[in-house]
Amino acid sequence: MKKSILFIALLAGLKCTVVSAQAGNVGINTSAPGSTLDVNGSFAATYNVVSLPNYAVSPSDFFISYNGTSDGVFTLPASVTGTGSFKGRVYTIKNNTPFNITVTPAGSEKINGSTNITIAANQSLQLINTGLTGSATTWEGTITNNSITASNGLTISGADVRLGGLLSQGTTITNNGNALNINGTAFGTTFSSSGAVGIGTSSPVGRFHLASPDFGAYNGLRIEDTSGANAAIFTITPGYLHSTPCGTCVTLDFSGEGYIGFTDHIVPSLDGIFSSGVPTNRWSAIYAVNGVIQTSDLRLKKDIQNTQYGLEAVMKMRPVEYNWKDGKGKHMVGFIAQEMEKIIPEAVEKPKGNEENYGMNYNQLIPVLTRAIQEQQNMILRQQDIIDKQNIENKNLMNEIEQIKKKIGL
Repeated sequence: MKKSILFIALLAGLKCTVVSAQAGNVGINTSAPGSTLDVNGSFAATYNVVSLPNYAVSPSDFFISYNGTSDGVFTLPASVTGTGSFKGRVYTIKNNTPFNITVTPAGSEKINGSTNITIAANQSLQLINTGLTGSATTWEGTITNNSITASNGLTISGADVRLGGLLSQGTTITNNGNALNINGTAFGTTFSSSGAVGIGTSSPVGRFHLASPDFGAYNGLRIEDTSGANAAIFTITPGYLHSTPCGTCVTLDFSGEGYIGFTDHIVPSLDGIFSSGVPTNRWSAIYAVNGVIQTSDLRLKKDIQNTQYGLEAVMKMRPVEYNWKDGKGKHMVGFIAQEMEKIIPEAVEKPKGNEENYGMNYNQLIPVLTRAIQEQQNMILRQQDIIDKQNIENKNLMNEIEQIKKKIGL
């Protein structure tokens, strides 16, 4: 049997409200309510703005907006059972500040099984009472973000906005004079306020600064081409010479037998200071189209005098043939540096320690050989003069002998 009750109430002679009841449903401003409570119109509840950091939520609150200047603590009212039960009661707390709000239930009650819940900056919390009291979960809470979207390199997971996602457009980050630090387990990355990049250092010097307490052999800056036939790996490792730690060394390493190609001049940073190779780390061979050119400018020389070395020194030299003990290279001809040191010490590079080897500057022998050739040529010229004079004397004697033969009729 259908029943309906119509109430007409005059409120100060200004408004009228129609309340209908039908099959257990209640309707306001509707004669056919489809739900337990069906309101055809607006709905108003308590809106409370809170600025104090400590606030006790009352049974009459519904929506609470926090505009405080520090972290806040909100305490919920104790739940009621039986008549007037809180079951189904809803609170919404919105945090409009950059601070946190800690919401705690009364007594031993729980929120989502915990003793409190935190509303972070610009988040909202909706609480619904379960009707349970004591140590049970009395309130179920849901955190929502206030007008937060994630895109262009960001992802969102619940209340957590994370770096990492699809970079959907070109992006510029202006540091406004501040450094950006990305800290890793072993090495962090820093983009300094001046635009420098540091890996392993938060204070990069230069535009790119790679730092490590110990890179390890062949484990520095790695440049790799993975394109099939052109695949190659180039590594720059400071602090190592080959695989040996060296505080003043840098190793350039290639995978396999690689080459460094240059399209312009290679010059030392300072004139006449640095050498190419050392006695313990030598080049196996140097190839050049026009030979090795040594500076020999008169304007740079002083104390010039004719060399004392010549044919006598050359006659003391012992040219030898030999093979290297390590099996490298081919059969060689040359001199023994220790022997040459006693003859022409200027041509010998003496080691600075027991680990270094003797060396020779064969170019230093050219003036000596030239002087020896000159001395030998002078000797040949003097001997030739003697021979020429003897030939003349012999010719004169032969003429005299012929004249004597004619006189005696021979």
